[in-house]
Amino acid sequence: MFHEVAHALIQKVFQDKIIIALLVILLLSVFVGGTTNHRVSSSTSKQEASDYAQSSKNAQALDPKLATDFLSWWMPAAFDFSSRTGFQNHNQAMDWMTTDGQLAFQKDFWTSKTIQAISHGNLNGIFYPTKVVAKAINPDGSVVVNLSGHLIWHGRGSSITQQISSDFLVKRIGKDLRIAGMYNRISILPNSSIY
Repeated sequence: MFHEVAHALIQKVFQDKIIIALLVILLLSVFVGGTTNHRVSSSTSKQEASDYAQSSKNAQALDPKLATDFLSWWMPAAFDFSSRTGFQNHNQAMDWMTTDGQLAFQKDFWTSKTIQAISHGNLNGIFYPTKVVAKAINPDGSVVVNLSGHLIWHGRGSSITQQISSDFLVKRIGKDLRIAGMYNRISILPNSSIY
């Protein structure tokens, strides 16, 4: 009886092409693929585990809301272009930046010409933010925060309005947050001229 059931089953399997194909794939995967039994030295696996743990720790190091709150707190001092308080506020804002962040900010906003014009009373600027939003979380745990708004420069009896859209890289360094970099896009709005 068992022999008859097995014989009928084998005949049915060989008549059904789908079942044959599945059996062939199963046999090929066992014989060709085999099983993997890789041996990794303990020092390599410990290093990889340490790297993974560090990257996981860094990836969770900075909350995007905290980064946007930090930039919102930092921004009024950094974007103070008045002759009365601008210099002191910029010095305080620079304390919250890395060297790379300071250089990028000075290149685009706090230039030597701007400093000279403000110190001589020929120029004042007022920044009106419209948006502060986290755009990306980097693998190292840093957050890219976009700051948008209008910077209105007053000088020599006229004014110019610049539309600002800047991406700031906010990093956790130790227990503190820092502005570690910046990418800036400035456009002058139509009918605005300082001349």
